Amino acid sequence: MVDIANAGAPQLSISAPAGEAAVRIDDVRVVKANKVPTTGILSENFENTDQGWLPFIKGDAGGQTDPRTHIAKLNAPYTQKGWNGKTTSDVLDDTYSLHSHEENQGLVYRTSNYTLPLQAGRQYRVSFDYQASLANQYTWVSGYDSGKNPVQTASTAIPVATDTTRWSQTLSAGSCGPAWVGLQRTGSSGGAEFSMDNLLVEDLGPSAETPACASLSLTSGQDVIEQGQTNTFSASFSSSEAQSIAGLSVALDLPAGWTASAATPATAATLPAGGSLETQWKVQVPADADGDYTIKAKASYQTTVDPIGSRSATTETAVYTLPKPPTKDTYASDMQWIGTPSNGWGPVEKDQANGEQAQGDGPPLKLGGVTYPKGLGAHAASSIRYYVGSQCSAFTAVIGIDDFQKLKGQAVFSVLGDGNSLYTSPVMKGGAAAQTITVPLNGAKYVDLKVAISGANNGNAWSDWANAKFLCSAPVAPITLQPTLSVPTDSLQPGSAFTVRVDQLKSGSTAKAELHSDPIDLGSVQANNDGVASFQVTLAQDAPLGNHQIVVTGTDKNGLAATGTVDAQIKAANPNPGTGSNPGTGSNPGTDPGTGSAGGNSSGGGANGSGANGTYVNGSGGSFGNGAGMDAKTGSNSASSLAETGFSGLVLPLGIGLMLLLIGAAAIIVRRHRHS
Repeated sequence: MVDIANAGAPQLSISAPAGEAAVRIDDVRVVKANKVPTTGILSENFENTDQGWLPFIKGDAGGQTDPRTHIAKLNAPYTQKGWNGKTTSDVLDDTYSLHSHEENQGLVYRTSNYTLPLQAGRQYRVSFDYQASLANQYTWVSGYDSGKNPVQTASTAIPVATDTTRWSQTLSAGSCGPAWVGLQRTGSSGGAEFSMDNLLVEDLGPSAETPACASLSLTSGQDVIEQGQTNTFSASFSSSEAQSIAGLSVALDLPAGWTASAATPATAATLPAGGSLETQWKVQVPADADGDYTIKAKASYQTTVDPIGSRSATTETAVYTLPKPPTKDTYASDMQWIGTPSNGWGPVEKDQANGEQAQGDGPPLKLGGVTYPKGLGAHAASSIRYYVGSQCSAFTAVIGIDDFQKLKGQAVFSVLGDGNSLYTSPVMKGGAAAQTITVPLNGAKYVDLKVAISGANNGNAWSDWANAKFLCSAPVAPITLQPTLSVPTDSLQPGSAFTVRVDQLKSGSTAKAELHSDPIDLGSVQANNDGVASFQVTLAQDAPLGNHQIVVTGTDKNGLAATGTVDAQIKAANPNPGTGSNPGTGSNPGTDPGTGSAGGNSSGGGANGSGANGTYVNGSGGSFGNGAGMDAKTGSNSASSLAETGFSGLVLPLGIGLMLLLIGAAAIIVRRHRHS
């Protein structure tokens, strides 16, 4: 839009510099419009747009043609919030707004240097009114043109706004190339609507920041983020600086409780002009994460030629976690899809049959003259994915070609659980009887409803999943596994071989055993058809002594992650063995325990054994008591080790004889004393 000063007559001149090249000018139009009062360098309320979406031009989303974005005209109540379940309005103010309906992924629209010239070295504020039906499905992006392709330097996810909300962004125009701003579709959820109005661009003056001549992108390989699991993200940095850069570092900014580690290098000491760095990130998501999240990335580096200084490029990507699985019988049309379903004609419809290209334009679901208020309307070839988290036992539906097609159309219906085929229908034809199906889900976490083309083409294949429902129950607590050992738990020794057995596992699942507290891997095995896993374990010779736990982790018979422990004690094999060759047997303990002291310096089987009120304990040096000794080697109550030589049998007679000699000697001494 050009203002004519002092109400003068507009004059338009078109020229080309001298040269041999042929220059052609086509489709030049001058249209009178009302001025929008503003203090900015550009304002647009889309009330006087003659054609196109100026100041925006089409991006790469949808290829060469894209009917999903247009200047929407007010046609209340049909274009506005509240009509037929609409959560946002197509038109935000006055009669016209720029509206994007379930856009394709990619750059939807952007400015250019001829629709919005932004001068290098100056800072600008871009603001507009908007409504967005879903969070994080669209991002507002900025960048510069370099060669044939635009370079994106920043992106910010747009949050949900079901009432008109003001968006504002500041940016600095650099010298890398003509700067631009625009709208990008990054999400994949169905029903993503976005409307813009009252665009305003203001010049804020000289910028203290020098923008990076580089781009940074962040993508995830999954449609959704799985809680409690490690998810992979890819960060891609590319430099457009004229010379090499130094000190490159790429980092992620994560929601609270999330963690990330770089699986490939995230830094580079230097990077040549035009160089790039790809980083794979492993992002651990908390088990209780739920909803939409934004993952941000930032690349920082130093330029090596004037103007020397720090530069940074930023980006962010929107992700959402898996929906919570149903806990009761639930219609499929009341559940969230995983990603955007594919469909042979138009979008998949909820609670109505397939229609044309718009969402919600199908007739009622009708099979065999029966109208169904609930269900899904698809068209071959089609694929719809659900997450049920092993909480649902079966899927039921009435399937067939919708009555709208009379005798036309044919297709094959199938149900898959975790990628495995659970059901495949015969060829269903228009006018034929519908079929009621009940498909066991066998503990599946993901369920895919597919319709395949049958015949030469997919014409008229309006495929109904009428009354589609998942039969589900409340969550089941994981089973606490009860591992057992093949030997007493307090008898383990370094080098011991034993078996760890655990049951209640899902057939074919993998279980893992570890020795804690410092985890020592004891191996992984697959559960047999009865859900039993057996670990054949041999402890290392340097296995740590003391009290431990053997921890077994796996998947229980309900498909849930489960853990179990068993206490175990590792003792030294034989902490103080004797060196003698003839240990006592303990076969003839004394019956009248004496009070002798402990035997020492064993020459028999025990080492430094201590007799308990006894005679010899595998050694000499004990006093002459008659009690039994404790065999230090075998731990049994044994008599002297000399028992096997027969000497112990002589102790009593010799003792008696000796006593008689002493008595006799004493009598003689007494008599001699008396005679004297």
